[in-house]
Amino acid sequence: MKHLFVLAALAPACASAPAAPPVLAHAQPPVIVEPASYVEGDAPEQPYASQDGYYPPYALLFHEGQKWRFPVTLAMSSTGRPHQEQQVVACQVENIEYMCDRRISNIKCDDGNQAIGGSYTANMNGMWRAGFANATNELDENTRAFERMPAPNMHTIKFGNGWCSSDGGTMLCVEDGKGLVGVQVQTPSGGTMVLGSVPQ
Repeated sequence: MKHLFVLAALAPACASAPAAPPVLAHAQPPVIVEPASYVEGDAPEQPYASQDGYYPPYALLFHEGQKWRFPVTLAMSSTGRPHQEQQVVACQVENIEYMCDRRISNIKCDDGNQAIGGSYTANMNGMWRAGFANATNELDENTRAFERMPAPNMHTIKFGNGWCSSDGGTMLCVEDGKGLVGVQVQTPSGGTMVLGSVPQ
């Protein structure tokens, strides 16, 4: 049985802050291991991963070196109908920062595309994205993109085998074993740009 890649060791733990939970990422295709692996020296009495092999659907956003290629389509605001595919944007997790109470993933795209590129943060409660829902370093639950175990709410919907979350201007879609599957953003002209797959 294949084993999960174990994330790099953390910097010295902070005495006053709880240790960051492991954001377990696995290679494609998804591999379930028993018992669930976690970052050595960075787990409380019980690992944050359940014994049934659960991984957050956004786990691969925190797997250094993970790559995606997203087809880009544009939709006019008047019709909402997508035009032909315009281009393909390639993105990659460039590096992961390990902090006392969180992990930060820095994603860069080959054309500087910021619809996907930027900083993503995860802790034991879920995932945030810089600029999404006015998220700040406080990691408030009101600005969280996804709970660790997503459930339908006023901002989050089920989409195929994954989940999508919207802040009213940007929609992020994730899926277990794939990480990001799609992003939709508003364009300055009032239309929308879609990278990958999002609900229609």
